[in-house]
Amino acid sequence: MATRILSKKSCIIAKMNKNVMPSVVELPELIKEKKKAGSRGPPPMELQFTISKTRVSDLAPYGKSVEAMCRGIPTYVAHEARGDNFFFYSGQCFKTNLMGMITFNYCDESASFK
Repeated sequence: MATRILSKKSCIIAKMNKNVMPSVVELPELIKEKKKAGSRGPPPMELQFTISKTRVSDLAPYGKSVEAMCRGIPTYVAHEARGDNFFFYSGQCFKTNLMGMITFNYCDESASFK
């Protein structure tokens, strides 16, 4: 999956956790359920990612959609972070949300993500 951070003019690529992410087939039904439940529903699940300091030089292996989305801007790979230490992270983080169901927190492991 890829996320374009407009304020940073950068792109982040991360491997999708299939145990957490709904499939494209499940997504429409989950969106309906979320709208129906409104604020009574469960809070969004949160996933934490650490952004690598190394820039991606070739977008082709990530597929045409990612290539089109991230072409021409600095692109970095993010890895899912697990464990309690992440919650005490003091670096710069960016938060994005997938339709109120899953929140993605991307945190920079170095000052290289600009």
